[in-house]
Amino acid sequence: MFAYDAIAYEGQPVAQAHPERLAVLGFLHGMSPAPIERARVLELGCGNGAHLVPFAITYPESHCTGIDLSGAAIGRGRERIAKLGLRNIRLEQRDIAGIGPDSGEFDYIIAHGVYSWVPEPVRDKVIAIARDNLAPQGIAFIDYNAYPGCHIRMMLREMLLFQVDGIDDPGLKLQHAYALLNLLAQSPNQVLADEAKHARERPGWQLYHDDLGEEFFPVYFSQFMQHAREHRLQFLADAQYPTQQLFTQPAEVAETIRAASRGDAVLEQQYLDFVEMRRFRHTLLCREEITLERPPDARRIKQLYVATQAERTAPGEFRGPRGAGMKTNLDYALAAMDYLSERRPAAVPFAELAESVAVDADTLAQFLLGTFAAGLVELHTVPSKFTIEPGERPRAFSLARLEAAEGDQIITTMRHHSIELRDDGARRAIILLDGTHDRAALARELGGKVEHNLGQLARLGLIEA
Repeated sequence: MFAYDAIAYEGQPVAQAHPERLAVLGFLHGMSPAPIERARVLELGCGNGAHLVPFAITYPESHCTGIDLSGAAIGRGRERIAKLGLRNIRLEQRDIAGIGPDSGEFDYIIAHGVYSWVPEPVRDKVIAIARDNLAPQGIAFIDYNAYPGCHIRMMLREMLLFQVDGIDDPGLKLQHAYALLNLLAQSPNQVLADEAKHARERPGWQLYHDDLGEEFFPVYFSQFMQHAREHRLQFLADAQYPTQQLFTQPAEVAETIRAASRGDAVLEQQYLDFVEMRRFRHTLLCREEITLERPPDARRIKQLYVATQAERTAPGEFRGPRGAGMKTNLDYALAAMDYLSERRPAAVPFAELAESVAVDADTLAQFLLGTFAAGLVELHTVPSKFTIEPGERPRAFSLARLEAAEGDQIITTMRHHSIELRDDGARRAIILLDGTHDRAALARELGGKVEHNLGQLARLGLIEA
């Protein structure tokens, strides 16, 4: 039996692989990416479509195609698509090897969780598709395990494979793997102990497919890019854009990397991977004939929308997710961040933000490029499709309502994130927000704090505009 039919891979939306993330980075680097509202999107290894479905709902004029070898996963995805009544997405049980230039042209091609877990001929086919089926201004997203950091994970994998050698039953295999992880987590070697503890936290389905799977192929970034160049593709950016910034390093380290890389973006990123012991990459590729702007042109931000998740935590200081933060005494910077924070996480047009601060547009754009690179603000090509000001008859995201009604513990937001439903009250509230109940009816059904609860759900990106 195919491994992904034996144990289901629990797919979730991947925010860094959202087509709009790709479009923003392409646009900043001088490209003319296809508007995401009408984008043609292909996902290789789509599983049950958990990544494509929320995009297809949000942008009904887009066209989404998902390919996966697991019939069970495709079946689950098709069932959900039918319940949602979607007409702009199709999932196909199909071998990646069967896709050729005649399979169509796509504006965005996504391969999440594929490259490092398939045999060499399939890896080559993934890159070939990223060239042969990519529109002239298209962008491909491919993520993979990366060296040097993955040497540690590879070491642990070899120990786990020794532990489960000869065991065929998936459940028993996992039982023995976790037993070894429990032992290694007590090792006096702190590096090994930390790696084992991290692996022990992975759910069984992830450990089974990622660490115990037949294929596990990390590469150095430079090796991956050599493969991409063989198919006439070039490096655009890392989808996790803040992770590719040299300014996060001590000044001496950054200057040494600049000198060693001599303006070569790939070489610069490889040295940065060495320094940071990076173990995973989210690489964006485009056609080699495109002339990219490096560094990005900040003036292009004037055509975008800006959002933040950051809050002011002290005078002159803002803190956002994943450790992002800033401290400044510049009045215009504080005013801009306050304006965005009050509307978080909704995106506002650059022109609207510019009107709220006392600084020229070029200076504001340059500031926003810096805060974007630091992970403190988000840039978008379109307005938010959710609202932070629920109307009289609020309506929750249709996918979230279906997930809540079916008892899923994890639900999907319109920000392409997954959140855990922690109590039955939140589940009931999401189900009731179907657009037919006014606030008075919601108060009767849910009791007090309706406004507060609606506000919380809105801030999570769960209420449709």
